[in-house]
Amino acid sequence: MDLAIFPPEITQIILEYLPIKDLVRAERTSKLLQLFCLSEIERRIKTGALKDEFGLLIHIGQTTAQPQQFDPITKTVQYIIPMDPITINTMYDHRRHIQCSLLRKQLIGNKYLSQHGFTIPVEKGMVEGKTIPFAIQDKHYQLDGSLTRMEPVTNKSSKKLSLAPTPLSYSLQVTGMRLPLSTIAA
Repeated sequence: MDLAIFPPEITQIILEYLPIKDLVRAERTSKLLQLFCLSEIERRIKTGALKDEFGLLIHIGQTTAQPQQFDPITKTVQYIIPMDPITINTMYDHRRHIQCSLLRKQLIGNKYLSQHGFTIPVEKGMVEGKTIPFAIQDKHYQLDGSLTRMEPVTNKSSKKLSLAPTPLSYSLQVTGMRLPLSTIAA
């Protein structure tokens, strides 16, 4: 079927009924259809059709990602991550990895299922009070955030001698995420 025989208004109406997965597939088929599909994807993002579709599991906290903007040139969707910083405590200053996962809502049961696991590295010897931005990139996602080593909290009213060292605390904040259309359509 040649879409050139349909007026643009009818093509737009037809594309409104396609699921996002089929829109992404149709976008790759022809240049003629590409503009229609990309504008329909952008319209759905602006109207909130992808709201609560993706989330993140970071350490022991879970948050949902909110779509913000679609870039038709790079074919990625920009998400913001509204989350409070997560505090991570450790007893020793050593390199460690914080386990995380990209989550996707399952249509049946409205539960989130893990799609892609990744780790955020914490390097040994981080200076107290220093914030280090990070960007983790894979073919399925790109994450931006920051990691801060917090000052130790000391209780001056307690005069007991502690045998254990004061735990080291880190604050982890993920601020943004970009997903390509291939991840959204998977």
